[in-house]
Formats: sequence, structure tokens, C-alpha cells
Amino acid sequence: MQKRVFGITILAAGLCFTAQAANISKANNTTALNLAGSWTGGAVPSNTDTAVYSGLTAGITNSLGIDQSWQGLFVTNSAGALLINGTGNTLTLGSGGITGYGSGNIYFKPKLNQSVNAAYNFGGKTVWFDGGLSGAGNIAKTGTGNMIVSGSNTAFSGNIDFGGGVLSVNNDNALGAGILTLSGGTLNAYTALRTLTNNIVLVGTASRFERYVCVE
Repeated sequence: MQKRVFGITILAAGLCFTAQAANISKANNTTALNLAGSWTGGAVPSNTDTAVYSGLTAGITNSLGIDQSWQGLFVTNSAGALLINGTGNTLTLGSGGITGYGSGNIYFKPKLNQSVNAAYNFGGKTVWFDGGLSGAGNIAKTGTGNMIVSGSNTAFSGNIDFGGGVLSVNNDNALGAGILTLSGGTLNAYTALRTLTNNIVLVGTASRFERYVCVE
């Protein structure tokens, strides 16, 4: 009796696999952020992931290492200051933006590139953008936390809707070329007189200028 063997061929043509978004937790160390050892579980955040700093009771300083892209940054239950070094590098954020709660402030030394529209909510934190801003994404800032922006950020074309806290600028072009809407916050000239060329919209009675801000 003759046996026949039938082979089955499966063609995997045109199949697409989409990366799944994840929350990647920061380990309590000073390892550069582009290295696996800096993150719990050994996975470095990608542009679909949110970097999470949680429960870091002391101040922590890390180098960005290389240009990186994250979906967003979430900081909670961390009493100490968070410092990201990396002058000359760029951290690109997606629609996750920045959310921060707790008493510790956040300091960005790299340039922060907001690539798409995003919400920023700092709670009671002050966030320093020492490396400046770039990108075309609009920023909607809520919460009572403060935002301090340094440098001449002509590469930032997004609009800013500032809804609470104090927005401080230490350069005439700190806010780029977009529209600034003050919908509850305060605009402050940081360290010296500033003349802004941005179109500025005041919404409601809670918005105000403070300390030597001029508008052309």
C-alpha cells in the first residue's frame, strides 16, 4: 500500500505587527537612560512607551545618553528632584506629554521636542526646560505647577495654552513662534526684562502679567 504525504505551506505575507504601548518604570539608580540597566525589567522606553518615575524618594540624576523618543513622562510619589542631563541631545515626547505629582521638581538639560499635541500637568512641581523647546506640537498646560523655559526656541512652532501656575521665560524667543493663551496662569519675565513677539490671548480674569513682560 502506497502512502502519500501531503505538505502544507503557510504564507505569512502582508502581516503587520504593531508595537504595544507600555509603562516602563525607572530603576532607582544613576545609569544613563539609553541603557537597559536604568529601567526596571531592562527595557528602554520607545516612542510608544511612557517613562514612569515612581517612589524615588531621593533626588536622582541621569544622562539621556543619546537622542530618545518617548510617548510621555509620568512622575509620581517622588519627593526628590529629577534631573535629566544631556546638553546637545534631544528628548522627543509624543501625545503623552508630561504628568508630574509630588514635591520634587523636574530639570531638563536636553532640548525637549514636543512632536505632537500634548497635555502637561505638573501638579505642584516646577519644571525647568533648560535645554529649550522645539517641535510643532501644541502644549496644553494644567495644574498649579510652574514652567520655566530657557533659550531662544525659534524651532518651536506649537501653541501654548497655559492654564495654571507661573510661566517664566528668560529669553525673548523662549516661547517660539506660536500663540500663547493664558487661561488662568501668570506670565513672568525670569531674571530680566523680556519683550515677546508671540500673539497672546488672555482668557478670563485669572490671567495676568508679572515682572517686566513686554509684548510687541
